[in-house]
Parts: sequence; C-alpha cells; structure tokens
Amino acid sequence: MKEKLKEIMIEEWNEDLKNLVPREIKLENITGKATVLTGIRRCGKSTHLRVFIRNKKRPYFYINFSDERLSLLRAQDLGLCHEAFYENKPD
Repeated sequence: MKEKLKEIMIEEWNEDLKNLVPREIKLENITGKATVLTGIRRCGKSTHLRVFIRNKKRPYFYINFSDERLSLLRAQDLGLCHEAFYENKPD
C-alpha cells in the first residue's frame, strides 16, 4: 500500500497545473486556525487548493481518497501516508 501511495504522490507532484483557468480567490491565513474552502460540486475547490499549496513552495502531499487505487486503504493505514511522503518527498 505504501508503494501505491508513493506512486500517487509522484503523479501529483508531476501533474501540470499550468493550463488551469486562474481564479480570483483570496484565502485568509489565520495562524493556528484551519482554513475551510466550501462550494458546490466540481467548482474547483480541490484544484484551487492544489495550486495554493504548490505556490507555497514547500514540500506537501495531496491525496484524493476517492482514487480507486486506495480502495483497500484502512483507517489504521493512514500513517503510511506520512511515511510514504517522507521517504519520497521532492527536494
């Protein structure tokens, strides 16, 4: 399962997001607080989050748990996400 997670992370890091339609959305950063992005289905919430994270120029991982390759992932396996990231993170 960890190898599948690594594969998914590499795909995310290598995915080209340059052809996206830019959106004028301002996310307010409040230290110590979570940011919640809500909206109707398929309006670009996940894509905006991915672009936002990439622009921070920090190591990150983004996993879409709807990915069929993760259908066998169990709650007790979630620690593997963290392990896969640190074994595989880009510089």
